[in-house]
Amino acid sequence: HTAQDMMINFAIAISTAALLAVRLIPYYDTVLAGCAFLLVLVLNVAFPFAVHWLVHALGSDLRHSSRDTLTGLLIRRAFYQSAYALLLRRREGPSYLGVALIDLDNFKRLNDTHGHFTGDQALVAVGGALRLASQHTSLIARFGGEEFVIADTYRTNDLHDIAEQLRQAIAAIQYPVTASIGIATAPLAASFDPAERELI
Repeated sequence: HTAQDMMINFAIAISTAALLAVRLIPYYDTVLAGCAFLLVLVLNVAFPFAVHWLVHALGSDLRHSSRDTLTGLLIRRAFYQSAYALLLRRREGPSYLGVALIDLDNFKRLNDTHGHFTGDQALVAVGGALRLASQHTSLIARFGGEEFVIADTYRTNDLHDIAEQLRQAIAAIQYPVTASIGIATAPLAASFDPAERELI
């Protein structure tokens, strides 16, 4: 629930508890009525906020579990899960699924020559470059050690310009890294077809 809903619930609960506590006083005593009021107060304050915190914490863990800890990009499993949502997007006119696979060339040599810390920094820089060179709707994932994948829907099946943008973005980072990029496209129907899930 929203904070406003929780406050409304809290106000109603406290008002009701206060009224009932006042009604208890003639039958029992003020201490018992006060304890009953405090019990309702604690339950109505602590429990909803504890649940709210728990949901927030679990949601945060879930978001982080779908991300590569080094680059912040999607991991392979999350990529496949998100690809379904990609295919469900509204389509106007011709639409193609485009997937680019990027493999960094001779990355082991970079690690061996400059060290693993430099290699990790290069991977982070490549991830950032891919984000900047891609559409904001694109799914970008780190598939393996030095393999990345990008998927999105496009109006054309000729994505050579996209591949060139990705290549230039990687070449522009401050680390001596080049990449091999493969791109595949597939036409999509006017509306989602469950068979398209196999395309990814």
